[in-house]
Order: sequence, then structure tokens, then C-alpha cells
Amino acid sequence: MVTYSDQQIRGVIKPKNLAQLEQIELQSLRSVILAKLTKANQLGIETQLNVTGWVQGGRVNELELARIVAILLDNAIEASSKQEQKWLGIGLDSYGEDGVDILIENKFAGDTPNLTAWFERGYTTKGSNHGRGLAIVNQLCDKNLIDLEVEYKRGLVCFILGIGV
Repeated sequence: MVTYSDQQIRGVIKPKNLAQLEQIELQSLRSVILAKLTKANQLGIETQLNVTGWVQGGRVNELELARIVAILLDNAIEASSKQEQKWLGIGLDSYGEDGVDILIENKFAGDTPNLTAWFERGYTTKGSNHGRGLAIVNQLCDKNLIDLEVEYKRGLVCFILGIGV
């Protein structure tokens, strides 16, 4: 029996993406990614999800990882929604029990961004009451020993989270 929620999810999420989400064993991370893919699709943002292998938690705090990914995806969705070419990519590359890399990338047109400034508490291009998200991401990554990199290449901003065991 297909429930109402199943119909709603299948209406906005590609079947391939739903199958790949099942490879993420961390319930909270899977839920965050599903919610953000749904939001992006509702905003007309083309999405791409690639999950390689079974994604396990290892030593990282699952809820804090979900919070990190949620903040990064919210920022990527907001930035993508303002671009002419609206695109968001999410990749999870598992190394089994050795860890996982999580990539979040989006199109970014305009001048080369000051990536270092993005992580300073209070830095924002959005106006007042903003500028905390990436500083929080940085703190949570430090606390959980997650490697965090950000790159800008050929019109793409890419955040890479490296999670070891």
C-alpha cells in the first residue's frame, strides 16, 4: 500500500535518489538530506545525489553531523535559488569502516568569493541576524574532528567534510 507521504516524496524526489538514500545508515543524516532535496526541488533547483557505499557513523556525533549538513545545505539551496542556473550536488563517498567524505556543491556566479571570511562569526552577505551558520559548522567540525574544506572552481562552491573513524 502506497501512503500519502510516499506519493508526496516520490513526486519531488527522483527514484534513483530515494534508492541511494537507503545506503545512509544514519537516520538523522538521511532525514536531513531528504528534507533538503525536497526543498530544493520545490524551489526549482536541479539536484544530483551520489552515494557510494554504505554510509556509517563511526565516531562522529550523529545529531551534530546532521546539523552541519543541514546548515551547509540551507546555504547551498539559498545560493542556488539566486543563480540563473539553479543546481545543487550532494555526494557521499564511503570508505566502509574507515570513514566517509561528504560533498555539497552549488553553482555560484559572480566574483570569486572570500571563502575565509565566510567562516568568521558575524560575516554575512544577507543582512542583519545572519552570519552564524558557517561559524557553527566550523566549531562542530572541530569538536567532532571532521576535516572541513571549501573550494571555489569554475563557478562552483564545494564544501567537503572528511569524517574518519
